Amino acid sequence: MSLIRSGSNATEFGEPFLLGKNFSAKSIPEIERSFGNEFSEEIQNISPQTWSGPLNSEYGSHLVFVNSISESFTPDLDDIKNAVIGDVILEKQNNAVNEYLKELRSKYQIEILADLNATSD
Repeated sequence: MSLIRSGSNATEFGEPFLLGKNFSAKSIPEIERSFGNEFSEEIQNISPQTWSGPLNSEYGSHLVFVNSISESFTPDLDDIKNAVIGDVILEKQNNAVNEYLKELRSKYQIEILADLNATSD
């Protein structure tokens, strides 16, 4: 479910919301964790592409625009495997870059001068 709380018209009536205003691609359990059970139940009855509200949550009242609704799915095991392999490769690359930068830093001395006109001894 793609949820957007307050658009250009709605922000004129309220203060900025601590959690932000866009909640794209959030599942019902994620919305429930953020806004509470009552809010998550009410939002499931909103038709896409219409403003609704105010809906009450643990944070107060909200004007809500549901952009779109999509069914959840469980990815194939191969897709999960490829994502994990990609994450491991990326982590190893990041670690290699960090180690290289650490090695470079150890070869140089860094001095920070409070006065740009001062010279080091």
